[in-house]
Amino acid sequence: MEEREDLIRESMSSPEVKEWIASYAQKTQSNYRIEFPHFLVWLYFEEENMISPKEMIRERTRQWLSDNPQERGSWERIVNRYKQYLEEKGFKENTIMSYRRVVMSFFSYNRVPLKFRRKESKIRSKKTVKIKFAPTNSMMRAMYSHADSLGRALLLVAYHSSLSGVDIKDLRIENLPDLYGEDGRVDASRHYYLTKSRSKSGEWQQTFLSTDALQSLDIHLRERGYPREGYLLVGKRSESEYSSGQLMPRSMNQIVKNLARSCLSDADSKRFKFKSIRDAFHDAANRALSVRGENRMVNRLMGQSSGNNAGDKYAISEETMREAYEAIFALITINDRRREHEEYESLNTRLLNQEELIKALTDRNRGQEKDIKALQSQNARMTVSHEIVQEEIRKMRELIRLRDEEPPEPS
Repeated sequence: MEEREDLIRESMSSPEVKEWIASYAQKTQSNYRIEFPHFLVWLYFEEENMISPKEMIRERTRQWLSDNPQERGSWERIVNRYKQYLEEKGFKENTIMSYRRVVMSFFSYNRVPLKFRRKESKIRSKKTVKIKFAPTNSMMRAMYSHADSLGRALLLVAYHSSLSGVDIKDLRIENLPDLYGEDGRVDASRHYYLTKSRSKSGEWQQTFLSTDALQSLDIHLRERGYPREGYLLVGKRSESEYSSGQLMPRSMNQIVKNLARSCLSDADSKRFKFKSIRDAFHDAANRALSVRGENRMVNRLMGQSSGNNAGDKYAISEETMREAYEAIFALITINDRRREHEEYESLNTRLLNQEELIKALTDRNRGQEKDIKALQSQNARMTVSHEIVQEEIRKMRELIRLRDEEPPEPS
């Protein structure tokens, strides 16, 4: 392994390679220092052709002057085999083109360029189908728990409305009537109905800022003193691109990717992009509504057209959209546990109050029981006294009777 690395290092340090690379801009130099060794490794250890860069040029020059067409095309065939090797390894088309272009650049700089037939330039890499990534609700919850106030507001505005970054960046407070309630805070008592034309497609979008999103927005706006105008989401200097604090899509993408890296797996964080959040909403909308045959409302919530479907041309009322949105919200809510906790605390408070009432009633009953026992004891004593009196009366009556029955004494 060390011999192999030494051999590649020696070739890359040759004057022919160093001079060639130095003729390009810094970024290109960095790319070539990474990509050209790939060719050398293949040439040396797959083709077993231990030829130095200087010898490559010398051999190519000799072949270039040859009268034999087969000999003149030797290095073209070598580079074609390298291309086929990359194709079989499953490299992407752009990567193969880049790796082959490096080799061609080396020969061209040294004035012995390679010449390929048109068909030889065609790359037959394996076509890979890109599958969009839709984050799960548990992933969004994990990211939400790691985010600051701006990150939470951004996540939920995007996740619960399906708005794209380019539409979110232009949301302004003064264009959201009744966002604040009578108490001066963001009204999070019900989902905020939001309608607009999508910047990307021009399609009409009917969606909502959920109660979850509104609660996060309330914290973000409270930190800014509840402004009455300006952009809805404003970042720090490091997160925004303008003095106004306006967040741009690329800044939004960076915020969510940083969150993804902090709490998701490597595989998921690499696939996660800001537009993945819109896919997550679409996935939930399909689960909630498509089974009920309500694709038209999915399209309207997403701000997309279903082609020639005549139903898309008709209006849908806010009430109808709100009912459909509630079904989706049940699948994407983030703060339901917080609300359950608040309901539990409220219930617990009521139970404590009831326990105090029961305790008071119990104490009062105990006092009444004591009074009853005292009355019962008094009643028992009175009963005994009554029986004693009755017995005395009986005895007196018996004495009177006996006295009356005695015969009179003779005079």
